[in-house]
Amino acid sequence: MSDPVLFAVIAATAGVCLYLGWQLNNRFGSKSLEAMQKRADETIRAARRSAEKTKRKAVLESKEEILKQRNKADVVVILRNRVMINVTVDNAGSEAPAVALAQQINIAHLNSLLGG
Repeated sequence: MSDPVLFAVIAATAGVCLYLGWQLNNRFGSKSLEAMQKRADETIRAARRSAEKTKRKAVLESKEEILKQRNKADVVVILRNRVMINVTVDNAGSEAPAVALAQQINIAHLNSLLGG
């Protein structure tokens, strides 16, 4: 074979190979890009689900804590009211139920019994 013919065959083969390589790169590259985009979207969705789950858990825990504190406060008020009624009934003719309450009942002791 002569040099110009050999050069033309090599150039044509190189051109066909470049064209096929470019086509394959476009086809598989776009699929790879789509796959990466889907993976990124799924990761974002999973992160959002996790964040929502964590948020719901934190809200539930805070509501439970609020309810616990409210119930604790209600018990203290109920116990103090019972003590006030008992002191008032015991000192029916007396003028100072608050003073009697402070003298006879240690409110701090009540609070410590309730964990406060």
